[in-house]
Amino acid sequence: MKKLFFIALAMIASMVVNAQELDLKDVIAQSEKNKAKLQEYVDTYGSTTTGNPDVDRFGKSILEAAKSAITNSDTLKSFYYREIGETVDGVTDVTVHKPSLEQWAALSEGVAKETVYVTDATKGAEDAAKAVTKMSDDVKNAKGKDKITATKNLKNVTKFVDESKSALSVLTVESANQTKSIGQIISTLKSGKNL
Repeated sequence: MKKLFFIALAMIASMVVNAQELDLKDVIAQSEKNKAKLQEYVDTYGSTTTGNPDVDRFGKSILEAAKSAITNSDTLKSFYYREIGETVDGVTDVTVHKPSLEQWAALSEGVAKETVYVTDATKGAEDAAKAVTKMSDDVKNAKGKDKITATKNLKNVTKFVDESKSALSVLTVESANQTKSIGQIISTLKSGKNL
């Protein structure tokens, strides 16, 4: 756990050094759009299995990363609005308690875990692509009813892999934005400035 924490802090530090100042409200708004896409993926493919272990591993990695990204996006949005003392509707709320630096660091750890899932999914994409290629070759060699079944399976697996790759591209952007946003916020809080 300590190792993960240090990885998260190093990741944030590097993003803070390299990142331009983000408009955090725009990032939160984009995060909501990404979250909706990821939720649709989770709802549609959450219990999908293809029978191919490489494709299923890839799908499971995407699913875990998507669930983590959704949770982290919700937490980031909540923390951000609590930090600036507003409701989501833009109404000033003086009764809200700001998240502590420790809570921001814990969120950073959650994003670091999400990044591990995204990395696993990225590695799994190659194996899934190889599995689809092998299935395609199997279709070419099949005859009769076996060819019809193999073609149907290939179609379903290909659609699943394509949707998973699409979700992976959303996850990559979302994880990077979360990391940059949290890094910027922590840097601002440590400097004693307001968001």
